[in-house]
Amino acid sequence: MKFMTYVTYVTYVTYVTYVTYVTYVTYVTYVTHMTYVTHMASQRWRPRRPTR
Repeated sequence: MKFMTYVTYVTYVTYVTYVTYVTYVTYVTYVTHMTYVTHMASQRWRPRRPTR
């Protein structure tokens, strides 16, 4: 019985860690993508002055 409790616990912790990791990676990817899109849009709509 104790062994099963341990296995359940380890499975649960692994699952929670995995879900947290996937959520984090998805969030970071989304934020990076949105930042990039916003940056490119601002570049497109606001022409940069020539550097020289």
